[in-house]
Amino acid sequence: MLNPVLETKSPKDLLKYASSIEPVQSRAESIEWSLSFLSPESYMACHPPAQSVQTYNDLGFYLAEGGNDELALKFYRGVEAVGKRTVLMLNMADSLWRLDRQEEAQRYYREYRDAMSAAGKAQKIPQRVVERSEIQGLKE
Repeated sequence: MLNPVLETKSPKDLLKYASSIEPVQSRAESIEWSLSFLSPESYMACHPPAQSVQTYNDLGFYLAEGGNDELALKFYRGVEAVGKRTVLMLNMADSLWRLDRQEEAQRYYREYRDAMSAAGKAQKIPQRVVERSEIQGLKE
């Protein structure tokens, strides 16, 4: 007798496959389809973000790039639970901004800006961060 087993692609394999797909919309759809039988939370329970921080951040970025900011945020939140990463703060802020959640996005833009400045990389802060911070009254 066979026992059914749920097998999932590892985050690394999922990213490797998705990164080969163009255009970005198709790439995002491929990730969504691969996860259609399992929620992001369940997937991350099977494949803990602590073991694949960069990979999950990249999967979230691909989803956001393809227009699925809601799903991207679920992966970003999984990575955030492991620890703050500068690039993650920017990715989260951008997704929140596109989802019209500017107030929450502000906090992440501010954290990103502060982390970049503290690392001596203020000149590398994207213009949209500066503009959106100023629009929301965060200009220092």
